Amino acid sequence: MKSIKTKTISAFLAVIGVMIILIALIIVVNLGLTNRYKQINENIVYEQALKDEVWLLVEDGYGGIKTNDYSKYTGRLKKILEIENTLNSRFTATAVDKESKVAYRSVRNSLTAVIAVIEETKKDWEEGGELIGTSETFQDAILKFEFVKQNTTDLLLAETKNIAKVTQDIKKIQTFFFLIVGIIVFLVTLILVVFSFVFTKKISGSIIELSETARRISEGDLKISVSGALLERKDEIGSLSKSFALMVNNLKEKIKALEFSGKELDKKVEEISANNRELEKTKTAMVNLLEDANILETSLKKERDRIRTIVSSIGEGIIVVDKKNKITLINQSAEKILEITAAEVLGHDIVKVIPLYSGLERMTLDNHPVAKVLQTGKIFFSSLKDNLYFQLSSGRRFSTIIMAAPILGEKISGVVLMFRDASEEKELDEARTGFISVASHQLRTPLTSMRWFSEMLIDGDAGEINEDQKHFVERIYQGTERMINLVNLLLQIARVEAGRLKIEPVPIDFKNTTQGVISMLRVSLEEKKQKVVIKTDPDPFPVIPMDQEVIWQVIQNLLSNASRYSPAKATISISISQKGEFIEYAVKDTGIGIPKKYQKRIFEEFYRAENALKLVPEGSGLGLYLVRMLVERWGGKIWFESEEGKGTTFYFNIPVQGMKYKEGEVGLGV
Repeated sequence: MKSIKTKTISAFLAVIGVMIILIALIIVVNLGLTNRYKQINENIVYEQALKDEVWLLVEDGYGGIKTNDYSKYTGRLKKILEIENTLNSRFTATAVDKESKVAYRSVRNSLTAVIAVIEETKKDWEEGGELIGTSETFQDAILKFEFVKQNTTDLLLAETKNIAKVTQDIKKIQTFFFLIVGIIVFLVTLILVVFSFVFTKKISGSIIELSETARRISEGDLKISVSGALLERKDEIGSLSKSFALMVNNLKEKIKALEFSGKELDKKVEEISANNRELEKTKTAMVNLLEDANILETSLKKERDRIRTIVSSIGEGIIVVDKKNKITLINQSAEKILEITAAEVLGHDIVKVIPLYSGLERMTLDNHPVAKVLQTGKIFFSSLKDNLYFQLSSGRRFSTIIMAAPILGEKISGVVLMFRDASEEKELDEARTGFISVASHQLRTPLTSMRWFSEMLIDGDAGEINEDQKHFVERIYQGTERMINLVNLLLQIARVEAGRLKIEPVPIDFKNTTQGVISMLRVSLEEKKQKVVIKTDPDPFPVIPMDQEVIWQVIQNLLSNASRYSPAKATISISISQKGEFIEYAVKDTGIGIPKKYQKRIFEEFYRAENALKLVPEGSGLGLYLVRMLVERWGGKIWFESEEGKGTTFYFNIPVQGMKYKEGEVGLGV
């Protein structure tokens, strides 16, 4: 046993040991080269990122000076310094060739020069504010950036050469590895053939004898035993013979055990029968549970029918839709108001089968109240001013007020839509608007006459008047002027609320239009020695199709408010810029500001903050209300930022496509 096994193991161990040592050496060398290749690749990634970010740093620095906003520049500079620190640590910690180190030092020196020029330019701009000199200095920064680009390119070229060399070394190692493995496989195969021949010749006779013994045992002859000669052998054959002998003894013992197991099996069968009886009892219990479940289902059905009865008795129309906009429930009031039956609409898309209009335009899925509630999870309320209408199959439309609320669980599973016919309220609101419009028209004529006659008296057209008389007439003239402005505002608001306003967009140059408004307000601006500064980005600013009267009214209201509530010699800043899909217009003053407790109501009709009332008592509180309606109707929004005593900035935005043409009866101008 020892002779065959020892010789075989010794030979194989010697061959395998040599093979393992050679393969391990090759793997270690290959891993080292691969790691070097990876490090160089990572260096190239950081170097390329540094090259790209430096150019963006120059652009962000110049953009920051133009807009007085250095946030992009500061973020870019921080990112470049992080990349530089990473490269410093990599060039220090790894074995880098001399050419790459020299190239990297050149990159660092030229990068430091570019950053220094930008910082110096930024400092000069903040101290002097000269854009021309700043642009020239930035040209110098761009020239220095060319050195950064060239030095980075040299560094990348050096790293590329290193990659090529490492790749060639890896290929050589891999070729050597495959050669060594081939030689080892050949030697192992040769040794196996020789050992197989010797081993087979020596033990084939014994194997044949053992095979015959195994065949007879497999046929059930358990009396046969292995010969003593085979049992006395000290090699693997002897061990195998002893195993056969042991197997025969084990088989005899197993047969006895099987006989004993048969008796045990009978006992198990009896236990299984007992378990089956228990299962029958469990089955009976399950049937009882199912009966209880049926009773509970019947109770739930009654409760569901009771809820349906309650919903059906509610006077307002109620429609329940699922998260796919499909109608799942509609009460009798809704059927009556909409002149439909539940069978016609259940299971159908509410947007398609129940037309809802906003003004003259039919609502699509994108702006439908149900879709808004499903998207936001918030309750939706409408009012008469939203001009929502349902259209019946007969073609008749009626005004409606809607409340839509989400059905909440783990997630939003649907929406409950409650509505009512608001036709009478709409008629009353239209009558109110009509009354305001008619009354305003009737007031304009006598007020215009009063202003004209007052102006004639002041100018002396009706004869000389003394100073006291002139003072009183001037007060009459000023009061008449304020009344005319108030009547004009009421007329404009009435036209917008009634939907009678026509929109006729024309190409508008915002800078020129703003200059026109400033010219109109020049007298009041000069009285308070105020200055208006306009900035556009880009400059020149592209023209946008807008209704001339509408945009003029919005700008005039915001600019006149900024002047009215700012102190003498104040500067009013106007900025016009493009922000993605919108144009943003901002009017910033340094006036009294809006106290925080009044800010939520600042766009309400007839509302004015308390500090504004004290400073300018004669205001109407209608200007910002009109501005909000106009901005929202062209698809924009208006907001503000304010701090009491430090001024206010009003913003509004306009889609870049401008306003759309809209038919109407009258323009905004009065």
